[in-house]
Parts: sequence; structure tokens; C-alpha cells
Amino acid sequence: MITTFRSLIVSLMRGSIGTFLTVSVVFSPAGIAATVQGGSDGIMLLELPVEYTIVQLDGDDGTQLSSKNGMFETEDGFSDGFYTYKILTEVAVEPSARRNEPMLDNGRDPNVKPASFYLKTIESKRFLIMDGLVVNPDLAEE
Repeated sequence: MITTFRSLIVSLMRGSIGTFLTVSVVFSPAGIAATVQGGSDGIMLLELPVEYTIVQLDGDDGTQLSSKNGMFETEDGFSDGFYTYKILTEVAVEPSARRNEPMLDNGRDPNVKPASFYLKTIESKRFLIMDGLVVNPDLAEE
């Protein structure tokens, strides 16, 4: 696998710089971003990263939704305004260096185990719904 990857890099370096830059963008995680589509009837996030766990959607009007597939719908639809999506993934918690020290239960049930993961934001962006359609789907989060 490593030999194949090295061969790819060497052949790219021998080729044109433009080809190398194109391939590096394809392999770069920063080059991959979700796409927002839809409007007041529903919002869809497409091209989600493979390693995501859940997508959260928050609106300036107080809307708070989460989805495992990037599709959002409400009975009343989405009103015009700004929305923010967050793509989250589970990240394992590293064991503490002080594992051998006695743990204090601080009044908790002694059978409860600490969480072994936390949710980390992979991508977060704002977009606008105006006249019932998603516009400016790639606004920088403020």
C-alpha cells in the first residue's frame, strides 16, 4: 500500500504541477465540504463526510433539529432566515494517565461508567433561506 502511494506521488511529481494540485485537493479533508439544498419545504445536506455521526441544524428563530442522514423537515416548514448546520463525529476519549488512582464517585452510582467518546464538529456553516429557497449556502460561521 505504501509503495503504491509512493509510486503515485512520484508519478504525479513527474507530471504537471496542475495535476498534482488537483489530486491533492481531492485527497485533502479540507477540500471536502457538504452541500446545502432545499428551502422552506425541507433542507438537505449532501456530500457528507464518511466519518460523520450526526448533523445538527439551528435556526435564528429557535429551530433546533438533528438528523442522522442530513435531511430535515418540519410540519410548518422552515421560515426565511439564517440557519447553521454542524456536522459532528464521535471521537474516542483517551484513557486518563491517572487510571491507577482511586476514583471518587462524587455521589454518583458506582456502576455508572464514564463516557468513552465525545462529539467533535467536523464542519459548521451558516446559510440563508430567502423567499423559501436556500441562498448563500456557504456563508462563513460568525
